[in-house]
Amino acid sequence: MENNVEAAEELYASIADSFAALDPLAPAHRRNTYAQVLYNHGLRYGGTGLARAAEMFQAASEAVKPQDPVNWASTTQNLAIALVAQARRTEGEAGTALLKRAVTAYEDALTVTTKAEHPRDWAMTQENLAILHLSWAARADCQDAAAHLQSALTHVTSALEVYDPEHSSFYFEKATRLKAQIEAELAQRAGG
Repeated sequence: MENNVEAAEELYASIADSFAALDPLAPAHRRNTYAQVLYNHGLRYGGTGLARAAEMFQAASEAVKPQDPVNWASTTQNLAIALVAQARRTEGEAGTALLKRAVTAYEDALTVTTKAEHPRDWAMTQENLAILHLSWAARADCQDAAAHLQSALTHVTSALEVYDPEHSSFYFEKATRLKAQIEAELAQRAGG
């Protein structure tokens, strides 16, 4: 697969579609699983793996939304994660466009994974939005880094409303470190 991600994506899509007779949602679930493989490949080897993963997550998301909103939200979050990873490797306006798509995907997912009904998923999405805005602020072509850092701080602070040190110590500690990093960058920009 290292040298032919496109062929792998086609094969995965064909395999996923072959399960439609068993369960109408099976192709979408399979695409979500196979997209993870393409995503991991793209992270490791570069190339078109991340873009192909995003395409496959998008297809899975569109297919599952009406019947399984929670799975749709999870798949949409996976799409956003793939878009952010791809944006980190893409310069200029194309990278910024990927980040904008990722923000939209996360915000869409939050329409289902609400704080009241799915607090941990909601907090994870808030934390992912913080990471996205932190990455955006670090881009060479970012014109409003301070605004993105402030958005990142708002999102991670929201996540910390759900994570607590006793019941979610790993997530709490990770989000706390992220918040400290964002605050340090904001302070550096204010002082420098």
